Amino acid sequence: MERDPAIQKVVDKMSENMFGISQSEAQKENICVCCKTKVDPTKDFRNEISMREWFISNFCQQCQDKTFGVD
Repeated sequence: MERDPAIQKVVDKMSENMFGISQSEAQKENICVCCKTKVDPTKDFRNEISMREWFISNFCQQCQDKTFGVD
């Protein structure tokens, strides 16, 4: 998923302020922005919705569950 570069810049700045790492860097290295756990996007998610959320927020499954609850 590609974001408009201006929007991605804002998302990266917010992520750096909140988590100490930009969302772009976390996605490039496949690590969770929140807990810094290494993630395999092809295996580590419960369902399609969780995998799509990974590409939006770069939260691993465990951090998604803590943030949004378990469905």
